[in-house]
Amino acid sequence: MAEDDIREHMIDIDCILTDEERKLVDESHESQKKGTLISLSEVKKEMGL
Repeated sequence: MAEDDIREHMIDIDCILTDEERKLVDESHESQKKGTLISLSEVKKEMGL
């Protein structure tokens, strides 16, 4: 069916990053390489949660 072919080749809008999101991902990768990332549990501990 043609409709199935179209759906199969459609881009999932949730997979597209904005420029700001791309920048945040890139910064996160750099932090990971440097070993400066902290876990969510560490952040919560620092915030007293």
